[in-house]
Amino acid sequence: IREALNVLIEYGLVDYESQGRGTTRFTLLPDKILAILRYP
Repeated sequence: IREALNVLIEYGLVDYESQGRGTTRFTLLPDKILAILRYP
């Protein structure tokens, strides 16, 4: 899972922020995914 998240972050498809206490929140960006699917 960690490698998959790294790839998604690298391509700008996931945003992340630290929540403190070792917790990180990941947010999928569906608009960017759809843009890649529409305009490869």
